[in-house]
Amino acid sequence: MPNFFMKKITSFLFLITVATAIDAQSISNFRVTYLIEHSIDTNNITFKRRETFALYFSAKETMFRSRVQEQNDSSMIILEKKVNNGEINTNNEITLPIRPADRTEYFTNNVSKRIFKKVGSRPNNYIIEEVFPQIKWTLIKSEKKKILNKACNKAEGIFGGRKYTVWYTTEIPTWAGPWKLNGLPGLILQAQDTRNEVMFLAQEINDKIIPVKIEFPPKSISATQAQYDRMIGNKSVISDPNVKVENIKIDGISTSGKKRNIANNPLELTNGRTRF
Repeated sequence: MPNFFMKKITSFLFLITVATAIDAQSISNFRVTYLIEHSIDTNNITFKRRETFALYFSAKETMFRSRVQEQNDSSMIILEKKVNNGEINTNNEITLPIRPADRTEYFTNNVSKRIFKKVGSRPNNYIIEEVFPQIKWTLIKSEKKKILNKACNKAEGIFGGRKYTVWYTTEIPTWAGPWKLNGLPGLILQAQDTRNEVMFLAQEINDKIIPVKIEFPPKSISATQAQYDRMIGNKSVISDPNVKVENIKIDGISTSGKKRNIANNPLELTNGRTRF
């Protein structure tokens, strides 16, 4: 059988496997909003990138994504509908109310012990499976504090080359937490590494949201990390030929004349690197 068809079949089977890894009927009635502070540049450790993420969780699954990117996606959906309905002339310049955001989203299934991340952006969303985090937490029952009026207990654990101190509340009995930090007998409301380079801090707990379905973006494309890295390193990256971007202007950011920080200090360190 030609390689082309074998690749198509393999991709199709992988998509079936991925689709069943996240329950299409999993609904979250909770949204926990976290501030993330991250020292992305070891040469300028005092500089911290700040962004707000939202955690949605059910009994067995979580979705963790940027709040700004949620707003960006909503703007793009509205724009696409207007373009399709002929309400916007695509020959004219289009200004989008889009702000810079981390487009990575994380989907975790605690039953199947699988975790996926979504990278890229509309219309090219890529789903990459990662190694499910198995964190050995040490519970420190002697120390307690309150966050957002919730009584919290302390725990410590090592993940991704960093040692974290976390505070979790059993008042919300779930295994969930921000990013890939989970596995405690209550919701993690704060996590900070020992070098103060990474912090997740809950800003709001909202249990009165419109129910959110935990699912991958539509028309997501399966890929390995190596495949995605090769693709974004290729200037002829595949894109939707029906989308014209030459007349689209993104608001708000100018980097002209500014010193850029080098993102050499990722959240998750690899190849045996540690920072604790």
